[in-house]
Amino acid sequence: MGHVPRLVPRSVFADYMSALRAGDSRRAIRAVLSLNDLGFSVDEVIADLIAPAQEDIGTGWQTAAVSIAEEHQATAIAESALAALLSAQVPESVQTVGKVVLCGAENEWHSIATRMVAVTWSHLGWDVRLIIPSAPAQDVAELLGGSDAFLAGVSCAMSANLFGAWRMISALRAQGCWVVVGGRGFAGPTSSIARALGADSHCADAQIADERLRQLLAHGSPGKRPAATPSGDAAEASALSASSTRFVADCVDLGDALRPGLLASDLSRAQARDDIALLVRALVSTVLLDQQSILADHLAWYRLLLGSSGNDPDVAELWVDVMRRRCPSVFPAASAHLAAIPT
Repeated sequence: MGHVPRLVPRSVFADYMSALRAGDSRRAIRAVLSLNDLGFSVDEVIADLIAPAQEDIGTGWQTAAVSIAEEHQATAIAESALAALLSAQVPESVQTVGKVVLCGAENEWHSIATRMVAVTWSHLGWDVRLIIPSAPAQDVAELLGGSDAFLAGVSCAMSANLFGAWRMISALRAQGCWVVVGGRGFAGPTSSIARALGADSHCADAQIADERLRQLLAHGSPGKRPAATPSGDAAEASALSASSTRFVADCVDLGDALRPGLLASDLSRAQARDDIALLVRALVSTVLLDQQSILADHLAWYRLLLGSSGNDPDVAELWVDVMRRRCPSVFPAASAHLAAIPT
């Protein structure tokens, strides 16, 4: 956790972060509104306080320094602070730059960052059509059918959902859209993957995306384009994703048999199902891009998460084992990636 404010006073940022960690929504809102009183714009407060603070909390969650409950609490406070800021500051009347569609990747349920991007773009003059959280790519394509919008943004918070990002990007390309992407899922070692998935640009923040969208707007519509072909096996990734419900159920059943008592309650069984489903999505993204680091990094995070929450980290090894055993032979790339995980 290490954002250094460039515009807002460091003391205000520190107070806001302290309020997030303490679960004190009133203090967080007071910190935000104090910046409004000092004359900071909505865009500046989002860019230098709310967004980076949420990024720091997200980093803590990914490293297991922040629990899931704490991350959810911080997100709820951030949404309240954002709402208070918007209520306190009436946007200036600006000329509309153009239309842009903003949506999350398939299976991406983290939406606070995407909401902040939408607010920033709106204040910069864009007519934003926001579609969040997760929606099937085909549904989004049908919703946009006949629309004259040809600019779009896709957000992805977890690298496990890069397959869902590819599907959404592909659907938007097929509708004749330029596509910019952003979010933690494209960061770090996967930053070069955005173009492999078919994105026209990977943008670090909303302001950079605004500049890129204006450039693309000047080019006009790119026309309908086919999906990009990533370096992995798109056909196998798609087939594995389509059969994931049965695959996950088989893994849960085998895990229950191998570790009697581990899934004794409905709650523990449901949690195992969710955890394995996310592991399978990471595997699907790994197959799509032929990037072993996606699955390996997700497993490393999952082990940390289990340990920090008081659960047995070895459960991660159990799920990898059952995935190896239950992975159908018709998915050789997936089997190879699972076999590459150290035992």
